Amino acid sequence: MENIQQQIVSLDGGLILNKDPFTQPPGSALQLQNFEPSIRGGYRRITGTNKYILKEFNDTNLGTSGKTGSDGILLSAILGNDIVAARGAVLGKATSTFLTDDHTDSVATFTVNSTSGFASSGTLHIGSEQISYSGKSATTFTGVSRAQGGTSAAEHLNKAIISTGWTKIDEARTSANEYTFTRYNFSGTDMMAIADGQNYAASYDGTTYTLLNGSIGSGSGTAPTSIESIFAFRNHMFFAKSSSEELVFSAPFAENDFTPANGAGSIRVNDKIVGLMVFRERLIVFCKNSIYVLSGNSIADFVIEPITRDIGCLDKFSIQEIGGDLIYLAPDGLRTIAGTEKIDDIELGTVSKPIQERIDDIGFDNLTSVVVREKSQYRLFYPETAGTEKHQLGILGTIKQSNEGQIGFQWADIVGVKPSSADSEYIGQIEVVLHGAYDGFVYQQENGNTFAGTNMEAIYRSSDLIMGDAGIRKSMQRVIANYRSEGTVNARLLLRYDYDSSDTPQPEAYTISEGAATAIYGHRRSTYGTAAYGEGGNPLVRQSVEGSGFAIAIKVNEDAGSYPFVLNGFQLEFTAGGRH
Repeated sequence: MENIQQQIVSLDGGLILNKDPFTQPPGSALQLQNFEPSIRGGYRRITGTNKYILKEFNDTNLGTSGKTGSDGILLSAILGNDIVAARGAVLGKATSTFLTDDHTDSVATFTVNSTSGFASSGTLHIGSEQISYSGKSATTFTGVSRAQGGTSAAEHLNKAIISTGWTKIDEARTSANEYTFTRYNFSGTDMMAIADGQNYAASYDGTTYTLLNGSIGSGSGTAPTSIESIFAFRNHMFFAKSSSEELVFSAPFAENDFTPANGAGSIRVNDKIVGLMVFRERLIVFCKNSIYVLSGNSIADFVIEPITRDIGCLDKFSIQEIGGDLIYLAPDGLRTIAGTEKIDDIELGTVSKPIQERIDDIGFDNLTSVVVREKSQYRLFYPETAGTEKHQLGILGTIKQSNEGQIGFQWADIVGVKPSSADSEYIGQIEVVLHGAYDGFVYQQENGNTFAGTNMEAIYRSSDLIMGDAGIRKSMQRVIANYRSEGTVNARLLLRYDYDSSDTPQPEAYTISEGAATAIYGHRRSTYGTAAYGEGGNPLVRQSVEGSGFAIAIKVNEDAGSYPFVLNGFQLEFTAGGRH
């Protein structure tokens, strides 16, 4: 009997593109597309996207005319239960809540978390179904008529999102550039401040839209206009535009008062301001070539100091808070600002070196980012507006502990999602991750198994494994896969020999699909290869394979719109030949 050798590959490390085959960690990936390094271990095929609101953000649905713009850009942010969006020079909102129980396709009363902000009667959207209702209580919609607007009645599960269509907030502006939103609370009411790069900034409380044009207060203060960045700090509203190289701040607790005698003022930084973010009780001022930190409580003791004059931020839409830190896009990659109790101890560190070739290809015309807090995940999108699906690019990074005990980002590619903007916030107890798109719709990420009905292409490819000796040919006998399924799996397993060399025979894919036998994990049924495992059994799949080479890589493809699944690792069984 031949002496069968084994190598176990535990999947960890994420996408790594800056190592040679001899130093590449075995569990890392050379391709990791639409898989995510999971905080629970392994690589998980990502969840899909679906339309969050079935109505397009357009002239007809907002009751306005000629104000949505021709670029189709939709930007969204969350305020309480409201989704606030801007397209062209028009602002609109849609109100959301969520089910608190499962609902069949025939019920005439919907029980929800809250009906606050909804009209006493109207139209609702849930999943792919439109319904109308004639009444409401604090937690129910009553007199429900199902399957409206040409849609079909469907079963809806607990926590499913319900939303209204679009209503107009304001159309007084005739132009707009890039929108920024920030949430704040100066007086006990949750508010949103909005800047569009062309006009006065504005405040919005869910009902009233107010231009921040200096209408409160007296004296020589002048409200800034054409604001590009806005953020609340120490009960002041801070405004910035790159052309002036200065911060303007309002009087305390008065975002519309710019009177110096009342505590308003300005601070010069001598660099073009890119974006603002509050971090650990300080306002971080990201500039083109430098980064500053503002501390203090009021005009009496505000102090601004440089964190660094050697590096800046390329795009404000890359800035996010995640894992007790700030991440942003710098000229040399994605960096974090790690702060301690002392300002002097703030350090800058690059976290994207493993995928630097991806960073080098980023375009800045359509860049946006979002965090998924429940996954400790940062997502950065840079799609091509006119490109095909394969040009809708992004990266995701999960903060997780590696098998060696190190905590840091592990990376992967996202391909096929085309956001123009993104935001995430909690509505009730549910973290909602949204993005606006160029087609005028708002989409929910982390929802469904496809990208809004289009099957995603998920690819995992391991590093090229030499299994001890690059000079010895290995004849593969069997692959044992360890995986976790969340439903039916329909994928393909391939072996790639000798760095995908055309001189080495490459075997056909082995089907991973329903039909041969069943493997049951939890309550869902799935099939993998030819092995059957009962509930609570061993989550291992044994697949006989063929082929030989000096280096072997494992590849898994899935593009059938099946349920997510997690690849934990593989055991490779082989016999060793002679040295060449």
